[in-house]
Amino acid sequence: MPSQNFSRNALGADLLLSVTTERLGTTTAYGEITWAKNLDRALIVADPYGPLGRDMREMGYYLALVQDFGKHLQAGIRYDRYDPDQDSTDRVAATVVLSSQVVSTVGVAVAGRWKIGGLASRLLLQYDVNRNHFGRNQAGLTSNLASNAFTLRAEAVF
Repeated sequence: MPSQNFSRNALGADLLLSVTTERLGTTTAYGEITWAKNLDRALIVADPYGPLGRDMREMGYYLALVQDFGKHLQAGIRYDRYDPDQDSTDRVAATVVLSSQVVSTVGVAVAGRWKIGGLASRLLLQYDVNRNHFGRNQAGLTSNLASNAFTLRAEAVF
């Protein structure tokens, strides 16, 4: 079948609040929310002319909090949630039921920062607890697919 154009749109909002105190240093809280139709190109590709034959309503958001401890240490936590298809269904015993394709993550990170001459560097240690509904249990029902992640990242800005 030849490809076809289709409508897609999104609406989003974000907010950031940062406060610096002598005692704690800088505390930054931020978040974002997005509602969309037919925009996903990665998790579940939106295609209203494809196998599902309908528009995909998507919604996602994240909330984060980062705390600086002096010049050299930073810690943060983030929660994100994304629903690529708010109208998804599944079959249970030949009955069509609503199902969840929500993906969510809680991430915790600690970073060490330093600057030598004109080179700013950061070493970041992060652990993500991922929850999704792409796995199946022994009864064939959706269940969490284990995909937690541990990341060690080095960054340099020059």
